[in-house]
Amino acid sequence: MKNIKSVIIFLALFLLPSMAMAGTCPALVGKVNEQLTKSNLSAEKKAEIVKLKDQGETLHKSGDHAKSEKVLNEALAKLKG
Repeated sequence: MKNIKSVIIFLALFLLPSMAMAGTCPALVGKVNEQLTKSNLSAEKKAEIVKLKDQGETLHKSGDHAKSEKVLNEALAKLKG
């Protein structure tokens, strides 16, 4: 019984947050895409942001959600000016 509690606690503390982060990345990609279509930025600036978005997607697919989130948030910050 003690082992079952330990397993449940482990799952709650370590696996669920990482699953939540994994779901954040696609939402951030969607925000970047949406804001790119609405922006009046130069083609050069847009290309820089697209490069960051693509990098974030690649990191997400490789399982590095923390770095993916960081890169995607950087792209969003550049969209805001």
